[in-house]
Amino acid sequence: MKTPCLKKNSLLHTLFFLSGFSIIFIALGFSTSFIGRVFIENQDFIRQIGGIIIVVFGLVIVGVFTQVFNEGPSY
Repeated sequence: MKTPCLKKNSLLHTLFFLSGFSIIFIALGFSTSFIGRVFIENQDFIRQIGGIIIVVFGLVIVGVFTQVFNEGPSY
């Protein structure tokens, strides 16, 4: 038979667990929303940076930058 103190303690631990769980997921939702808003506001800039990276990768594949990236062994 459980004592009233043990029941109160179990209820208190349950409430703390649920509140902590809720706080974590609310914080994750806020941070995801913030990151999404930053990406939407800087969408054009991110697209331009991505285009530049793709062009640089293409130039590496073509062989324009062979000496810059040729520090390791070639297979």
